[in-house]
Amino acid sequence: MIINNEEKKSNIQITYEFAMIIMASLSVATLWFSTGVDNYIIWVTWGSFS
Repeated sequence: MIINNEEKKSNIQITYEFAMIIMASLSVATLWFSTGVDNYIIWVTWGSFS
């Protein structure tokens, strides 16, 4: 039997998830542009997911 136990997320978890969404969005948004920072954005994003 699975009990629906909604736990409150801590501020650290919420901040982490928000940062992941922002970094993933930036990573996808810079795929079509060649700037000086797009490489760093992509590597930092994928590095933090692993």
